[in-house]
Amino acid sequence: MPRGTGAARGTSVGVQRGTRGNHGGGAGEVCPLTESLGVRVLLDFFIEIDCFHAGGIASAEAKPLRDTRNLIWVYLLAVNTLAFSLMGIDKRRAKRGAWRIAERTLFLPVVLFGSLGGTLGMFCFHHKTKHWYFRYGFPILLVVQLLLLGAGAYLLLR
Repeated sequence: MPRGTGAARGTSVGVQRGTRGNHGGGAGEVCPLTESLGVRVLLDFFIEIDCFHAGGIASAEAKPLRDTRNLIWVYLLAVNTLAFSLMGIDKRRAKRGAWRIAERTLFLPVVLFGSLGGTLGMFCFHHKTKHWYFRYGFPILLVVQLLLLGAGAYLLLR
């Protein structure tokens, strides 16, 4: 079996049915929702490159930490992609004169550690740049979140 597949490496991060909670279906059956969202592909990618390897050792004790890091990276990628996409969708709706996305909905993924995607989306699409709470709030949240992530990484790796 090729390197990086969950079965070959013995990794299980709860993407398969029956591994976490009661989702129905038997163990080993891939959930169609997660497969369609590409979650399995992202997890396999992070497992393949093995860049979340705890302390340079591949031991049974390091596995839960590595799985947690993989999930954190997948979460950050998803929430930043969502924030970026919402800014683009709202800009397109604004140009068309269609029903808009509420500002609190635009802020929600940004507050939940999607500030990089929100900030990039705001400046990439030139959307909400005239509102001070977007123009200054998103970058301030980005700095705060980077500091929090850095502090968390320091505490995990010391």
